[in-house]
Amino acid sequence: HWGWSMQCVATDDFSYMNQTRTGDKSKPTASNFIHFDDNYLELISDESLKAYENCTDILVGSGQWFVGFPNARPLSYYVSRISNALKTMKASPYVKNLLWTGTSPYGNNPFLYADPPKDFRNDAVLEAFNHASVDIAKQLDIDYINFFEIGTALRDLASDFAHFHLPVATNLAFVAFTALFMRAEAKKRSSSSVGHIIER
Repeated sequence: HWGWSMQCVATDDFSYMNQTRTGDKSKPTASNFIHFDDNYLELISDESLKAYENCTDILVGSGQWFVGFPNARPLSYYVSRISNALKTMKASPYVKNLLWTGTSPYGNNPFLYADPPKDFRNDAVLEAFNHASVDIAKQLDIDYINFFEIGTALRDLASDFAHFHLPVATNLAFVAFTALFMRAEAKKRSSSSVGHIIER
């Protein structure tokens, strides 16, 4: 009914792009979602991104890879790595529209409250990473979608403390599609960009 067509792309982690490139998996479909696994950031290139040339929009997020135990990284490392990855994606001729999603909250895992902590994905840390994500998006002129606050009130619904299912997943999808719709409508009006669509 909206009068526009799109294909969203994503995968469980960034290894999918490499597997697509080497022929180990089929091409991405509308049900996929890209997540950056730090181990695969160096694989982002025009060669790997060519698998997405038929996609009108790409929603990409880092998930909680950078703050999860035992491979937690400092914020400066995150900013540097993600900035470079997004710059590469934005410059690729195979990426038409790029949207960056914030990290969702983490559930009440007892590991967070251990002494010493065995996990670092508390709200303060994740919000710091999300604030950095907003800054990265502004610097690179990429639309940013805030996923954090949607899951905060319902964090107990994450089956493994990190991954949300219904009803949170439905709301996340609604927010993402709303952002894509707003972007398409803005382009119809010859606007250069919607701006940072859903941002704190």
